[in-house]
Amino acid sequence: AEGFELFIVRRDGEGLGLASAQRDEKGVGHIGAMWVDPVLRGRGVGARLFDTVVTYLRGIHCAMIELSVTETNTAAIALYQSRGFVLTGQSEPLRPGSPLANLFMRSARANP
Repeated sequence: AEGFELFIVRRDGEGLGLASAQRDEKGVGHIGAMWVDPVLRGRGVGARLFDTVVTYLRGIHCAMIELSVTETNTAAIALYQSRGFVLTGQSEPLRPGSPLANLFMRSARANP
């Protein structure tokens, strides 16, 4: 689909991280499927991957960027907040019947 990219982190052919980026029909960017192999967490891989995805979405003129994150994933929430994303106050169940929630976040500023 136009305005959709999948970013993959590889080392020696092994997939160690991924994230998806998509621009919707309203010009809003969405970051999804953000994942980094646990052995690489805390080493800046997720931050570089996240920054790459945000740069891509801003480059295709997304007016706003949104994502969701599991409420217990405090490291990811901290990363996103360090990059200027804020919690919207909206959430949805992680999956039907789950006691966990996905929290919605968006970039605090519109793309210039």
